[in-house]
Amino acid sequence: MTFGGKALSYFSGGQNNWVKLGLSLAAMAAYIIAFIPPFTPDATTVPQLAATPIVVFAWLFGFWGGTLAAVVMIPFNTFLFTLVSDQTFSQVLATQDDILSSVLLLVLGAVLGGLRDIADQMRREFLARTEVEEARRESEERYRFVAESASDGIITIDQNRNMLFANRAAEKIFGLTITDMVGRPFRMLIPERVREDHDAALQQYLDTVVTSNPEYALQIAGVGKGQREIALEISFGEYVKNNQHIFTGVLRDVTERKQLEHVLKRAKEDAERANRAKSEFLSRMSHELRTPLNAILGFAQLLEMDELDEEQKESVDQILKAGRHLLALVDEVLDIARIEAGRMTLSLEPIQIGEIVEEAWDLVRHGAEKAGVEFSNSLNGRCAVNVTADRQRLKQVLLNLLSNAVKYNTENGRVTVRCSRGVAGPNRLRVAVEDTGRGMPEEALSRLFTPFERLGAEHSGIEGTGIGLAVSRGLIEAMDGEIGVESEAGRGSTFWFELPLDPSQPTGELADEAPARSAPPQAPEESEANREATILYIEDNPSNFKLVERVLGRRPGVRLLTAMQGGLGLELAREHKPDLILLDLHLPDIHGSEVMRRIREDGVISRTPVVIISADVTTNQVRQLLEAGAQAYLPKPLDIQEFLRVVEEILAA
Repeated sequence: MTFGGKALSYFSGGQNNWVKLGLSLAAMAAYIIAFIPPFTPDATTVPQLAATPIVVFAWLFGFWGGTLAAVVMIPFNTFLFTLVSDQTFSQVLATQDDILSSVLLLVLGAVLGGLRDIADQMRREFLARTEVEEARRESEERYRFVAESASDGIITIDQNRNMLFANRAAEKIFGLTITDMVGRPFRMLIPERVREDHDAALQQYLDTVVTSNPEYALQIAGVGKGQREIALEISFGEYVKNNQHIFTGVLRDVTERKQLEHVLKRAKEDAERANRAKSEFLSRMSHELRTPLNAILGFAQLLEMDELDEEQKESVDQILKAGRHLLALVDEVLDIARIEAGRMTLSLEPIQIGEIVEEAWDLVRHGAEKAGVEFSNSLNGRCAVNVTADRQRLKQVLLNLLSNAVKYNTENGRVTVRCSRGVAGPNRLRVAVEDTGRGMPEEALSRLFTPFERLGAEHSGIEGTGIGLAVSRGLIEAMDGEIGVESEAGRGSTFWFELPLDPSQPTGELADEAPARSAPPQAPEESEANREATILYIEDNPSNFKLVERVLGRRPGVRLLTAMQGGLGLELAREHKPDLILLDLHLPDIHGSEVMRRIREDGVISRTPVVIISADVTTNQVRQLLEAGAQAYLPKPLDIQEFLRVVEEILAA
């Protein structure tokens, strides 16, 4: 409100009742004083005296206030005059036979009050306009301040796409002044090569998207400083002024962000390519290492089956021990690569934990007996429950934990397996493997699950690679579990893992009855068949030929055919119709999987059993070939006893 408006409101009383009351009392006091001696008004001056308060009341209270004051003041005038004169009230009224003065007083009050109402209305309108103008000016200043201080560019365009406003940030983005932009078409900020396409996109955006999805940002190209092309992100809002549609857009130069996104995308692609290359390399190396190991371990197993003197037997044992250690290392490195690449394929199913523990212990029992380590059978009923896990991988974890518990134990030590309710929740089972070994200091535990970290055990002469625990953690976590360790130097260690219970498992108290112990696996009975069987082996490695020939030479009644190419193998199969086909995958002419497909599609040999013998042990490869109809999949290096069992079983059938 202006100073004049405030003064006008104050002196007219405005809405201030205290001011009105004060002015009213002052007018009445002045009027009454006029009748106090030495003042001696006469009858002719009474109307003039009454005019003073009438004027004041009319100005303060408007039309009705002035009229009411005139009506009241005429008899009040007469009353006061009787008090200061010797005349009676009736005598004063008798002398005032002219009513013109009274009428004039009434008209004066009404007219002055009406003028007061008009003036008051004008004052209110003036003040309202002043407030609106001030509010508009403040709003404009506030908008301009926000627009000028914004880090993003702000432009306003009309419905003809001409620019009405641009802030300083927009100046910096486009390298133009506000004068250069205001009044010019918005399309001047878009590169000419995409101008037509962007015009259509902008038109569609303003016509449809602005009202339906105002948060949507339009991606367009722009012309920045030095006429360089930049990437812009712009979002518009719409309002209507004087029936004109006005659009205010907030725009941002996202060129650096787009470049960074491109760099990150390239880096991600490079990382994925490198990861694939690493996985392929490891897979290839696994295959290349398994191939010579097949000959080393295979012929060593054959020697082990012969009658040897003590020195020769010890030499063969060393070959087998070193070869199996190297094979385990190859498998663990490949598992680490799969886990890191997220390519570990699991088959989750209900597994009774007690059975898996006993199967794993049977595999380490011989080493435990040699080391004098006792297995404390604490498999109570809490282990006779089902968990959701991959059977093979769970067995691998337990085998690793039990093997470590034996290797790092003390002489005549003890290994105990316990099952209990999971700490993480009632629907989980905790399996703990306890040993009475040397234990570990607390500060070393954080490094325990790091690949190739053995905490100094590499100098102890105890065989190991430091990969097993890292693989175990990856496998348990992949099965939605958790693994950890509790240890104290000199007092042994407890390795534990938790896995989810099978959903069909009761969630109440775990059973306490002792589980039924699974019967130990029985060795396969030897076939009684005496007829000659024909076996075709398709393989390109001569040492593998020689190994299989030596192994099958121990079984009478077998004729072995060999082929070093897949095409030749198919021809021999059609010609001789073998009882069994042994098939390698990496052949020089066609891949073994293609050979497998052609066998199953050939009417002559489609029912011939096929056993895959390969160093490629990736889970997907194994699954695909078994689904394609392979009878079995035997990994290299060959386990001679398992190989003979499979061959005997197929030929006996």
